[in-house]
Amino acid sequence: MNTKMLQETICFILSVLSNSLKLHLFNV
Repeated sequence: MNTKMLQETICFILSVLSNSLKLHLFNV
């Protein structure tokens, strides 16, 4: 696995986590 692909995967996971966290906070 190359570094660029790994960075993109990490960025994608972080964005998904932050989006779900925002939804969770807004639902409270």
